[in-house]
Amino acid sequence: MSLVIKGDLLTLLAWERQLPAELMSGQIHVKLALAWGMALVTRFTEAQTLLSQVEEKADRDSDLSWRCRVARAVVLGLTDDSAQARDVAGECLRSGSLDAFNLNSLWNLTRYGHWKAGDWDAFYAVPKPEAEGDEATYVLAENYRLCLYGMAAAHKLQIDDALRFYSDARTLAEKYVGAKSVSAAMVTGLSALLRYERGDTNAAEIAVLDELSIIETTVYHESFLSAYTVLVRAAMVRGDTERALMLLDRAQRLAGDRCWERLVAMFLVERVRLLLRERRVQEASDAADQLQKIQDTHPAPQRCSWSDIHVGSAIVNGLLALGSGRIDAAARLLTTAYDELLSTDNRHGALRVGMELSNTFLLGGNLTGALDVLRQVMAWARNAKATNFVLERPRDFNQLLTVAERANLGDDVEHRAFFEYLVTKCRNQDGTSNKPTDKRASKSSLSAREGSIIEFIAGGQSNKQIARTLGVTPETVKTYVKRIFIKLSAESRAQAVVRAQSLGVLRNFPTS
Repeated sequence: MSLVIKGDLLTLLAWERQLPAELMSGQIHVKLALAWGMALVTRFTEAQTLLSQVEEKADRDSDLSWRCRVARAVVLGLTDDSAQARDVAGECLRSGSLDAFNLNSLWNLTRYGHWKAGDWDAFYAVPKPEAEGDEATYVLAENYRLCLYGMAAAHKLQIDDALRFYSDARTLAEKYVGAKSVSAAMVTGLSALLRYERGDTNAAEIAVLDELSIIETTVYHESFLSAYTVLVRAAMVRGDTERALMLLDRAQRLAGDRCWERLVAMFLVERVRLLLRERRVQEASDAADQLQKIQDTHPAPQRCSWSDIHVGSAIVNGLLALGSGRIDAAARLLTTAYDELLSTDNRHGALRVGMELSNTFLLGGNLTGALDVLRQVMAWARNAKATNFVLERPRDFNQLLTVAERANLGDDVEHRAFFEYLVTKCRNQDGTSNKPTDKRASKSSLSAREGSIIEFIAGGQSNKQIARTLGVTPETVKTYVKRIFIKLSAESRAQAVVRAQSLGVLRNFPTS
């Protein structure tokens, strides 16, 4: 259990493969530890099977039975049922005798439930982790708490605060379980999304790609959602629709495998936005139908994680109504989504919906409504230094900005400077600092062999695998890779892939 407490989950899984069956059959405490490990690396079916085996041998209301219930609550939280997870956690907390690890785990589940319910007073009232011995004994609980605090800050567009929480969580994970651990990778997508929002598209994408194999197989739902959102939106900003759709296909499949229906729904919202931007209305309508089926099976009578599905459905239906010219219906639906986001202080989610609502008001002739929403969204964006959300819909933004300028919306110096900066970003559009002439030169400087090798790297192949494919030595491939790094000004394989993608060298390369 010490490996779980410390967060050394990859080591735990490696041991699990080597443990003899006869040991497993008799050691219920080992099974409980493995159930925790399986739950924390998103292998939920295996975790639930192990917990059932332990519960069969545990006396009712015994310490072991209560520890199983705590683990059940964790599975509920990690499978994204925030309301039930909080209820079960509350039941366990009332039981009394719990050690520090289980107590801290329940507090984190309670925080998650309060966050998704939008109950901020209750969220911040939950006690901080109790230290039992030295810091190493509660590292996992503290790592999760810092991530939750970071996500709460990001929710409110307090980006600097969020990044500090994420940095502290990563430092703690690296100190005790290493830079390539599950706990460290948990932070990657969360912090990358905020870097993306601030316009650092390449760095955000590189950070995710560097740890994508761990992210895809082990991290929990919010981190997975953030990581793939970065990859999808980066492709959208570059205008690579097919890559964005390919990434969405993969993200939906992986999320579906883990029964993360809310994440599937969120990716469907991204899909509809992208398809409507490309005027692929029928495909967008088909995606909306899929979202409706998810909504029907996930009622949210009280605010919880599943409420996101219902907000997403209102957004999608509003955008489809707008695309078909039903302006009044679009305004009603998008207003519903916008108001619901604001009711939980979700300014991050409201950035894009606010832009869509402002544009809808403008098209419907409601100039006052359009400017009121735009003023609110731009004030948040300026304070948070968020810029990339306008690059995803530059035509809508430019149209809104023209009206705003006529109405002197940016009449103070700071607003005007921010508007001018966003206009420049929209005109450059690709989100990088490279000039077109630099792009052509860098693209043409790669030889045919180097171009093929960067394709193999993008597909996740190692130097040895590339060498076998091409019939050359690994040292030869290593030499080519060094040349590619120099030509693309890259310091890692992931960075080289991103640079090559932004230069147009790669088209629709597979995600490894």
